[in-house]
Formats: sequence, C-alpha cells, structure tokens
Amino acid sequence: MTNFPLKIILALALALVISCSSDDDDSKLNAVKKERVTGISQKGPFARGSKVAIYELNAKWEKSKKSSEGETDDNGYFDIKIKNGELASPYIILEANGRYFNEVSGEITTTPITLNAITDVSNRSKVNINILTHLEFERVLELVKGGKSFSAAKKQAQREVLEALGIDVGERGIMNSENLNIFGSGTGDAILLVVSILFQGNRSVEEVSSLLGKFAGEIRDRGTSETIIEEVKKGLEEVDIDRVKDYVQNQNPDAKDPDLSPYLPKPPEPSSSSIRPSSPSISPSPSPSPSPSPGGGGGNSGQRRSSSAIAALVSSSSELSSSSSEALSSSSEASSSSFNTFIDRRDSKPYKYVKIDEQEWMAENLNYETLSGSVCYAEGVPGVSSDSIAKNCNKYGRLYNWDAAKAACPSGWHLPSNDEWNVLMKYVIPTCSDDSDCPDAGTKLKARSAWTLVGFTPEGTDDYGFSALPGGYYFLGNFGEIFGEPIEIGNWWSATTYSSDEAYARAMGNGHNEVKWSYDMKIFFFSVRCLKTPTFTDTRDNKTYKYVKIGTQTWMAENLNYNATGSKCYAEGVPGVSADSIAKNCTKYGRLYDWSTAMALDASYNYDSYSAAAKHQGICPSGWHLPSDAEWNILMKHANPGCADNDNCAGAGTKLKATSGWNTGGGYIAGTDDYGFSALPGGHGGSDGSFYNVGDNGNWWSASEVSSLNARYRYVDYSAEGVVYYSYAKTGFQSVRCVKN
Repeated sequence: MTNFPLKIILALALALVISCSSDDDDSKLNAVKKERVTGISQKGPFARGSKVAIYELNAKWEKSKKSSEGETDDNGYFDIKIKNGELASPYIILEANGRYFNEVSGEITTTPITLNAITDVSNRSKVNINILTHLEFERVLELVKGGKSFSAAKKQAQREVLEALGIDVGERGIMNSENLNIFGSGTGDAILLVVSILFQGNRSVEEVSSLLGKFAGEIRDRGTSETIIEEVKKGLEEVDIDRVKDYVQNQNPDAKDPDLSPYLPKPPEPSSSSIRPSSPSISPSPSPSPSPSPGGGGGNSGQRRSSSAIAALVSSSSELSSSSSEALSSSSEASSSSFNTFIDRRDSKPYKYVKIDEQEWMAENLNYETLSGSVCYAEGVPGVSSDSIAKNCNKYGRLYNWDAAKAACPSGWHLPSNDEWNVLMKYVIPTCSDDSDCPDAGTKLKARSAWTLVGFTPEGTDDYGFSALPGGYYFLGNFGEIFGEPIEIGNWWSATTYSSDEAYARAMGNGHNEVKWSYDMKIFFFSVRCLKTPTFTDTRDNKTYKYVKIGTQTWMAENLNYNATGSKCYAEGVPGVSADSIAKNCTKYGRLYDWSTAMALDASYNYDSYSAAAKHQGICPSGWHLPSDAEWNILMKHANPGCADNDNCAGAGTKLKATSGWNTGGGYIAGTDDYGFSALPGGHGGSDGSFYNVGDNGNWWSASEVSSLNARYRYVDYSAEGVVYYSYAKTGFQSVRCVKN
C-alpha cells in the first residue's frame, strides 16, 4: 500500500473543509454597511402611502425586529433610509402593506394586501417587492434552514413556483424575482405580470390574499402545489388580457407591451352544467318604496315581483326561449336592413350590427360578462335552472349597472351618449324632440317577435334592423332581488349622467309604441346596445382619429398628433427621457403646439396680434378647424346649460374627462366622459423646453387671442370638476382638439 505524504493529506483535509463551507457560507451573518434600500412595491403598483418595512434575519433565519420603514409614492416606489447606515445581516425581509392598482379591473383597491420579499443586500440596494417574491419567500427560508445556500434556495424556490403554475422558463431561468417589474420588457417581467393576473382574476383582495397563502404554503412544504393549482388557473376565465394590457399602459405610459401568450397556462374547461353568478359591484342602499319600473315601461312592469313569483315566471317563459329565438332570427333576415357581423375578440362572440343613417348600431344586446356589475336575467333566483339563465343571456344579453356598462363595449365601440340616442330617435321619427319621449319610434325599432304578452298584440315592425328586445331589468335593494319581467320591458343605458347617482336611459314597453326617455339610478341593471365609434383619416400622415357628435357640434375625441414643425411630444428634449417614452406620450396624449403653430401662422404671431376668421383651420386636418372661444362656449353650455360665456364652467370637466388615464392621487375626481369627448391630461410645455403636469391636467388652445402675447385656452385638472377659462403665453405648448366645419 502506498503511503501519501503528510503534506498531501493535510491539503486534502483543508480542501474538504473549504468545500463544505462553500463560497456561499450563510452561517456567518456579518453586518453590512447600507445607507438606503429602494425599490418598487407591486401587485399592481401599491398606492401612495403604503407602508414598507425592513426586517433583518438572525443566524437562525428568524425575523428580528423591524429595523427601518418607509412609504410608497404614486407609482409604488419606496426609498428607505437605513438607521445608522448599517444592517446587522445582509439577509433581510421586506414587507409591503397597502392598497394597490388592480391590473384586471383597472382600479385602485379599497382593501390593503401584504406582500413580502427576501433578499441578500450584500451587493445590492434596489429590491422590488412583488407577487413572485411573496410566493417564494417562505420556501426560501425552509430550504436555507435545511442546509441550502441562500442563492441556491432562491433559484430553486422560484423555479418550483413557476413550474407549479405550468410556466416553463427553460434551463437558463429568469432574473431574481426582486429584479422584476410588471412594466418591464424582459421575459421575467412578462411572467411576473402573468402570475399577477392568474392570482387576481375576478377576486376580491381577501380572496387573493387567501389564495396566495394557500399556494405559498404548499410550495413551502412540498415544493409544488397540487390541490389548488386549478383554482389559481380559473383566474384566466374572467380576464380580458388585451384590456389588462391597456390598463397597465394607462397606469404607466412607459410600460412595455410584452407578448404574454407563451406564459399563459391553459385555463380549466368551464363546466357546461353551471353558470357562475357575477357579483355586481354595487352596495345595497336604502330603497324607495315600490314605484313604477325603470324607464316608465308599459304593461304590468310597474309591479315589483317577489323572488318566488319571478322563479315561476322565468321558468315558464324560458320554455319559449328556443322557438322565440328562431322567430327572431327569421324576422331579422326579413328586415329591410342588411346586417354585418363582427367578433368581440374578448370572448369570440359574434354580433350583428346595422347602419342606420350615419350611425352603426349593434343589432342585438351585449352579452359580454364583465368582471363585476353584470348579470343574466334571473341569475341567482332560487328555483331557476342554470339552463334557463343561460338561455336568457343568449337571447336578451346581459344586464349591467351603469358603471359596468360604461366599460363593457368591445374595442371600437362605445356606450352611446344621450345625444347619440337623440340622433337615432330623430332619424326614426323626424318630429321627435331631443331629450323627450319619442312616439311611434318603439314600433319601428322593436324586433318582430319576443314582445308577445297575453292581452297585447305584437307591434314591432323592425324597420331598420335594430331588433330591440325586452331584456327586463334588475335591481338590488333592501327589498331583495327584483327582476323586471323580460317580456314586458326593455331598458338601455346611455353614457350620459343626470346626477352623481343617476344616468339617462331609453325604454320600450310591451303594448306601447313610444321610446321613453328617462333618467334612472346607476345601480339599476339595464341592457346595453353599443354604437360603433366613428373615425376619419388625416390624409397628411394617414393617422386615424375618433370623433363624436356632441349637441350641434362634432369634435375630435382625441388630441391632435400631427407632427408639424414647431410641435413637440411631452418631454421631448428632456435629458434622460428615452425616445420610446417620448413617442408613447405623443401616441397617448397627442402633440403639444405653441399658438402660432396651432394656428398654422408664422412664428412672429406669437408676439403680434392676429384676428382669426370663423372656422380657422390652423393645424387641423382638412374639413376641421381650431375651435374659437365661441365654439368652446357652446360645448360648455351643452355640458352645463347654466355656464356663462367666456367663464369657468362648473361640472363640465367631470363630464368631459376620460374615465381612465388620469393620475389618481389625493383629491382625484373621476371623469364620467358623458359624451365621448375623452379629455386626457397631456400637460403643457414652456418656451424654455420645460414640461409640466402630464397626467394631472389637460390644456387646449382656442383660436381666440387676448393680446399680442396671450391667447385663450381651456383647462381641466385631475382634482377639479370644472373647466377653467384662462389665457396663456402664445409661446407655451398645449394640446389641440379640432371641431368639424
């Protein structure tokens, strides 16, 4: 036997000791110098004022006392100064608690959530907190307590979480979870957004927290999740991915647009034997004593019925559903109007639509299941079968409260304003007045079937293929669930508010030939007919713009984005702002123009007087012009008839603001976008290259000047209800809205 020299034996022993300790020795938790820790807290971004705390870990991997804490800003960003500039351990847990932007609903939650992250800050100071850091952090602790190095535990825990969700990241994997950002462009960022969507779905904050806890617990204990993974994947059944991406883009214009499809797990097949009731996003409020039904429909519809009576009614009426649908189909084909068809890409449902004069209307009621605020007729009524409920939705469409109705229409379509309903009424019956009942219009718009009721004669002639159906209504109040009888009355929302609690609607009743004009409580659930959003093309650069008729005027429904010499995108030329971000500002908000550029005049007129003729085209496309003060006054008075000319106009800002795309910080007053004007906060710029207040306010030039140096404009702020009438230096940069000649 050969004897090894003592030196070799000692060297081998030393090597063994070194290999056992490894270069990732976590048993020694040495203090680290650290001035601050920064990052972003995201489910979606946490709201301003959310709390973020740092906890140090001891040698037993136990959470010690809180060492430092801070708060988030409007974008979920935090910057925490470390006490005494030192952490006792490089391994820390960060805990974020607060309300957050729900990327599925596009709203800030009212209930807080808590998310955690565990990280090694030896060589980093930026740590993001998100849903992946939360799902893996208990598993990381379990693995390091079992002897794994911290870095190996992090990689293993992340891979186990993603594999349990059916997301394949390949051999290379993705970056550490605390590096990821749902607004980013990388593979890991896209995966983070997918995981966030999966757990959010159509769930309350409490349900999300519970699901996260159950899933993370299974990962912690077994490294996989077998019992609740299908429950997680059900989140996809409720989600319109394109709409989520729009919400994310609206929340952060700099957000990238990654392809999520490679990482979306296939959702479980829904059961055909049951229909999941939606949970209307309304709060029960004291109900007035029984009164006539919404919209003033005819027949017995003024009577509110008990749930048991409705169950018997719907059960019997649903037996006629199949034959009635066949009759409707044949009557539609017999109509004098020819139908076109489009597909709602959110759920692949086809819809007929018809051109009636210059408008294009859906020729059937919308049947898109929103995340909240919509029901099928008789949904949740005891004794009514799921098959009958499904037939009601297939025949009559869904019923929506007003908030849900506002956002329910497919892309390229919108909930018609009260003005747009007026246009339809006057085309059908030219003698009808705006904002009033329209005699005989109901007869011409009703479908030729499905309005039969004992004692009445079918009276629909469906002259234009509108094919109005009596979808009934739904109301949730202290008296319980009340459904209007579907063969008696049809009610359709408009996008226009009457008050903070009421909005305008149209109704048709069995045995009545008119279309009723009314305003009803927004918590009622009515049918929705969508109207195609009209567009035109600017032949100078082939850009397409939406436009809308408001009273006697036709306005562009988005800001002008024509690249004229002297115009700017918001933040153009600002050091450190990327070209991509600048381009996105132009795409979303349009370009900003000084007054002479907006007027298409020589730059000298920023310092000299100019008296514009009526309908001065300026920088607007052919057939359109820059609105004068007088034309802005007409719009203001339409929004609020009590407003004086050339003055601030109370309440008009709320009615003209887009319902999304505005900063939602303290004092935010949401827009209702009553007419489809969709005002967005493009901010403004100075002649010195500075820019201000994008997201906070919108500013639009008029063709009317005040002096050689100043011109008039209108101003809307995120925290105000009105429209401000003011003047600004002509050398400043503001948005342009054009009005049709």
